[in-house]
Amino acid sequence: MLKSLVSTNQGELEIVLPVGSTVRDLIQQLYFKSPDLYSRIWDSTKSTTWPDILILVNDVDVRLLNGLDTKLDDGVTVTFIAYIHGG
Repeated sequence: MLKSLVSTNQGELEIVLPVGSTVRDLIQQLYFKSPDLYSRIWDSTKSTTWPDILILVNDVDVRLLNGLDTKLDDGVTVTFIAYIHGG
């Protein structure tokens, strides 16, 4: 089992995932632990993250790894950042 601690502006959430879980699995567990955070990260109509969400695993963009299928090991840090960009 992997234990994840998710820090939010409303406190911390503990999420327990099976070994071999992915970033996608972590996001799906947020649905049960913090529906508001889940809906801010996940676009249910397209089954993917919202375009303004950056996800890092140990400070590396998941797009440079295996995307949402990036496996999580015990002790990794997953960071979700909502960013604003313009032209």
